[in-house]
Amino acid sequence: MAHSMDGWAIGKQRHKELSDGAAELYDELYALSKFATASYMDYELEVINSAIELLDRNRRRIALDLGCGTGRDAFHFHRHFSQVRGYDFSSEMIRVAQRKKLHKAAGNIQFILRDIEEDLLTDIPNASITFVNSGFGMGSFLQELSPLLRDVKRVLEPGGTFVISFYNKESLVVQLEEIEWLPSLAARYNPKTEFLSVNFNEENFDISARAYSVNQVEEMLCSYFDVIEISTFPTLSSLFPNSIFTSEKARILCTIVDRELRFSKQIAGGPYIAAICQKRGKTSVDERPLGYFNAIRLLECNHIIINIKEHAPVKSTNDVSEILRIDKQEMVKCILIRLDAIPDPASPAPTRSMYYGVALQADRMVDHAKLAHLLEVKRDQIKLATVHEVEEITGFSEGGIPPFGYPRSINIILDERVKTLDMVYCGIGKRTESLRISVSDLIKLASPVIADVSKEYRQRETAL
Repeated sequence: MAHSMDGWAIGKQRHKELSDGAAELYDELYALSKFATASYMDYELEVINSAIELLDRNRRRIALDLGCGTGRDAFHFHRHFSQVRGYDFSSEMIRVAQRKKLHKAAGNIQFILRDIEEDLLTDIPNASITFVNSGFGMGSFLQELSPLLRDVKRVLEPGGTFVISFYNKESLVVQLEEIEWLPSLAARYNPKTEFLSVNFNEENFDISARAYSVNQVEEMLCSYFDVIEISTFPTLSSLFPNSIFTSEKARILCTIVDRELRFSKQIAGGPYIAAICQKRGKTSVDERPLGYFNAIRLLECNHIIINIKEHAPVKSTNDVSEILRIDKQEMVKCILIRLDAIPDPASPAPTRSMYYGVALQADRMVDHAKLAHLLEVKRDQIKLATVHEVEEITGFSEGGIPPFGYPRSINIILDERVKTLDMVYCGIGKRTESLRISVSDLIKLASPVIADVSKEYRQRETAL
């Protein structure tokens, strides 16, 4: 018997509370505590890789991660795309993902608080997304799946790919529900209660979920997409208690068997169903331009009206302010920061610097103390990048550098005061042009971490 509306809402609220409470320890406890669960999570990354390989390398632009949690999948595949947007309904999961982002070369990811079941993808233009991931059983956490499938089909470009996973109601571990031991799974679907029983930090939680059979999944997805492959995983590992996997031979044996059985429709016994889909149709191939043209392409990909103001050549925000007769409070500049690594005498691995773009109003300057606190480093590790570094790393030359369009590895940190503005001016990559853009669109393009990182202007500071 299916959940009532109230029953589903109660179970969903428990899911949100669990996500909020588990966020800080999620990666350490949930992903690693049970062998079968960890095995599936690693397998799902392989499925994501396979879906990305179906995309032409020159068309890998904007990707979505629905139900992103702390960002595990997004951090895995972000390097393949110009932009990645991760959505989750847990504010704590998003907070942890944002914090992790600052310590990774993942400046092209934007984590957004959103309940996909309620809001869908309504603000995303048609045929503007290259890849959508909805992993780790996310397909089972929606009471009605068809609205999301329709919206994913709408936003995907022709030829775009979609990875989605579900809990399998016909898995062996579900059918053998009277097993005398606790299987090596962090979550197990209960067909009697029709809830997903989740074990986290030695506590059990029943949350709303809708399990499907392989045939049901295939039938649903075929109505919207070309289904490239459907697999179930991990069949054998999910049947044993976690204690058996202290043996390396047991881990190896079960993994070999699980991989052999993943595409078996006759058995279809894994607790998770993973599917790769593709939107019908093909798009033309072109080369991805750099610098100014890359910034223009990013605006076009996001269907943002390009409002460019032409002017005489400039070298600073002061020049732009005078030529366009605009207040510097209405202008956003970007400072490239180099974070020098501290060598570890105990490690032979070479250290490398990380770079951050700090975007703020042109009448303010970067507060290095606040920035150091945000990045959890010492203040003297933070340096301003040289003009040569700016050109070499960002692909832009001095004068009119935008706070977006950077290499994927560079995080953009946006000063929180910019959010109070409606429209701003910023560079676009040419010394003779400036862009007028809404702050909401700027945030969409920059995928920034938003924080208090500025102070009143006291001395000259070179802006990009």
